[in-house]
Amino acid sequence: MALATSCREAAPAALAATSSLDAVPLAVLSHRAEPLFQVVGGLIAGDILIIAERSRGEIHFFSRRGAHLRTVGRLGNGPGEFTHLAWIQRRGSLLLAFDQSERRLSEFTVAGDFVRATTVRPPEGEAIRAVGVLPNGMLLARSQLLIPPPVAPRLVTRRSSLMRYAFTTEASAERIGEFAEGEKYEEPRPRGGRSVAELPFGLQSDIAVTADGIAMVELDSLLRILDASGKVQTVRSLALSSRADPVTAADKAAARRIFTEDAPPRLKWGEVFDRMPIPRTRPQLGWAGPHSVRLLAPTTSGHLWITEFGGINDSHVSWSVLDARGKQLGRVTSVQEATVLDAVEDLVLLLLWDVDGVESVQLRRVTPALGGSLSHSAGGSGKGDR
Repeated sequence: MALATSCREAAPAALAATSSLDAVPLAVLSHRAEPLFQVVGGLIAGDILIIAERSRGEIHFFSRRGAHLRTVGRLGNGPGEFTHLAWIQRRGSLLLAFDQSERRLSEFTVAGDFVRATTVRPPEGEAIRAVGVLPNGMLLARSQLLIPPPVAPRLVTRRSSLMRYAFTTEASAERIGEFAEGEKYEEPRPRGGRSVAELPFGLQSDIAVTADGIAMVELDSLLRILDASGKVQTVRSLALSSRADPVTAADKAAARRIFTEDAPPRLKWGEVFDRMPIPRTRPQLGWAGPHSVRLLAPTTSGHLWITEFGGINDSHVSWSVLDARGKQLGRVTSVQEATVLDAVEDLVLLLLWDVDGVESVQLRRVTPALGGSLSHSAGGSGKGDR
């Protein structure tokens, strides 16, 4: 497997025209007085918009105009219930929903009718983090490789094994490759073990299941596209910017404020931040703001939306939109902090936050629609699978 390398000095790249999200949403999705909370996924399934809400263990169905159609699921351990709803995914005519705590996959029709639930059983003692269901029906998961705890503060890039699991059986667990996690900062604990934190302005990584296999962005610089067996189909160097912006004193102050916000004083996160080896230049990808903006988002259109670096001192977001082979189609911008849940044609389903951190799921239009390229993927299926 090729190792990802740092790309702080990115080569110039010819960018396609930039589009923007319309300021006025086509629909704002809500069906009760209080806002949605802990939204972990969203899909555009024809005329239906589907939203997964972890805090309540619920999956909501709306029309494209925002009318609430149905809610299924709740907190619990029974059929169609969730203790830790992690993600949803469309696969053919089915809606898949994964419970990370129970390691259980629930299947529903796209209309919300419960079909069945199955459980993955990894080998004894193996902790996994599920990514999604591959086109062959197996579960893709990450299993972090163990490394000794630090004896001194250090910057580390840990690696995970990529594993395929069949449901209900241990015998079919199969390692198909490795994935380079983003940069972390580690310190030894006085009584053993380690404290781990995201490195501000560090190189970030992400992995996702697509309609055709697996897409990975590793350490800010490398895009790898694999089929369901783990065979590499495409490797591209990501050079989305012609310059490396320096990390300024104002950047560090903003990052320190975000890093320590809401942290109990006894944890002394401010002191931890001051000990970190802050990079001198910003990465080209990722998000440093207070909310979880996804780095890599596969969409129903078959495209990949990659978040360009932002979140420090402003809430402006830009995405590079790539086709299924990794070719850049264009850029889309938003003036408000947002993460992409799904996109099809010129429509984008977004999770946004206001200045108080209140979540809002909205359907917005992209203008102009990248020359029409959002509606057709070069090499993608474009049939609604994710």
